[in-house]
Amino acid sequence: GSLGIGIAVSSSALSVGTHIVTATVADAIGLHGQSQITVRVRGANQPPALTINAPPPGASVPAGTAVGLDASAVDDWDGNVTSRVVWSDSVGGALGSGGTRTVTLREGAHVLTASVTDSDGATTSAQVAVTVTPTAPVVTITAPTEGAIVLTPASATFTGSALDATDGSLTTGLRWTSDRDGVIGSGGSFSTNRLSLGTHVVTAAVTDAGGLTGQAQRTIIIRKLNLAPTIAIASPLGGA
Repeated sequence: GSLGIGIAVSSSALSVGTHIVTATVADAIGLHGQSQITVRVRGANQPPALTINAPPPGASVPAGTAVGLDASAVDDWDGNVTSRVVWSDSVGGALGSGGTRTVTLREGAHVLTASVTDSDGATTSAQVAVTVTPTAPVVTITAPTEGAIVLTPASATFTGSALDATDGSLTTGLRWTSDRDGVIGSGGSFSTNRLSLGTHVVTAAVTDAGGLTGQAQRTIIIRKLNLAPTIAIASPLGGA
């Protein structure tokens, strides 16, 4: 209802809610003019209610595994403010915004924080602890194929790669060994014609900065140069 008369009015009687305030004036011949504004009145501001739905408290995941983040937030005045949620990590810093995120965290203990601020500046936050456990490097041998046969004096060519979730590519650190001949090479690719005759189980291995070792194996067979069989006809005699 009425708030007062004059060019300036003060009132502490407005109820909580949204008000359309109208200023009206009449001139000497009774013509009226008016102007309106919208004013929002609220009680003591309460911060939004924020809940972290994922990951669960105390979650543990292997290094290199994607971690799903999920939170929901509701404010007493603004309603659903989940889209305003901001994530951060005690180890890696900012993780982005939004109710749902997918991130990859480095090895170690993490405290993930979700924060949200309403339109009147009230902020609330929630935290969850996550542990990322170390994993060994993944080693892949691309050549030779399993059971490949190499005829001496031809060289056997070996190629491979190594990828660690924390340290990245470790291919240059690969060590190649044979169960028959010991160390035979290093790195992502090499060739050798020094393998002894017989069946070899070749292992490519690498160790990451945390001391974990990954490896892969292939079987290869080294044979003498293949010559065609010799054959003789014993009977009948030639020209019989």
